[in-house]
Amino acid sequence: ACGSWLAHHSPRSNYGWGYPGMSASNEVATRSSESIVEQALDNTLRAGADSADIVLVRGRSLEARVRDETVEFVKQAQEQVLGIRVLMQGEGGIKTAVTSTSDLATPAIEQMARETVALARATEADPAAGLPEDGFATDLPDLNLVEPSDRDTQVDVRIDDARAAERAARAYDERITNSEGSQV
Repeated sequence: ACGSWLAHHSPRSNYGWGYPGMSASNEVATRSSESIVEQALDNTLRAGADSADIVLVRGRSLEARVRDETVEFVKQAQEQVLGIRVLMQGEGGIKTAVTSTSDLATPAIEQMARETVALARATEADPAAGLPEDGFATDLPDLNLVEPSDRDTQVDVRIDDARAAERAARAYDERITNSEGSQV
């Protein structure tokens, strides 16, 4: 499962919200995610950015690998990453910097905002850099990249599926006597 929030601000537009690259069927981040993004954007603008965009991605995964009916590993992970892109007017173009962190504590976000602005000030101006003049896309197609029923699949079911895939591969041709394993 994965959810993301994006906020952007430029002198040409008000705050904007979107879900870049996300299917409409994906989980949408909670209100607390929106608050984190708003805090990062506000801190970045207060630190001196002319424009900025912020993205927060939260996800979780569960995978299992079976080789010759033996479970090689089961891995469960959760992640959250906040990214800040700062844009500042420079001589001959826009100065930019991009940073990211998994520490979503208020002091860490404040520090990251200040440091991203400082990094942007230290970069060379790029005449091709900047936010889209007409804003970000709002009519995003559902790409069907996620199967919603997979989200709640239990680990024992994933292991059984991997074992079935391993058996099917071996049954396909008698010459197949070993494999790198099946992973789901």
